[in-house]
Amino acid sequence: MKSETEPQFQAPAFWQGVIILWENINLLLEAMFCCSFSPLGL
Repeated sequence: MKSETEPQFQAPAFWQGVIILWENINLLLEAMFCCSFSPLGL
C-alpha cells in the first residue's frame, strides 16, 4: 500500500491549470472534428 501523503501526488496549481486547459482543448478539437465531418453539423 502506498502512502496518501507522497509528494508526487500533491499537484501544484500550475499543473492543475495545465490539465484543465488540456481537457478544454481536447473538447474543442473533438467538437471541431465532429462538426467538420458531420453533414448535419451538430
